Amino acid sequence: MFSDNKPRQKDVETHWTMKHGETHYGYKSHISINRKHKVIRKYAITSAEVHDSQIFKELLDENNNNGSI
Repeated sequence: MFSDNKPRQKDVETHWTMKHGETHYGYKSHISINRKHKVIRKYAITSAEVHDSQIFKELLDENNNNGSI
């Protein structure tokens, strides 16, 4: 499939995705913040093709909820 050097240079954990007709390759940062104090409470880094809804529940913090999202 690849020469011996190609797998060492390729990031095998990231993937391609298409959004609004544009191609994206790489990683995506998902964050949960405290709006009042502007502090990041939780974060997750995924490959580009992961939709925000797939990581949403993981980022929710029950101790940081004012009733609106």
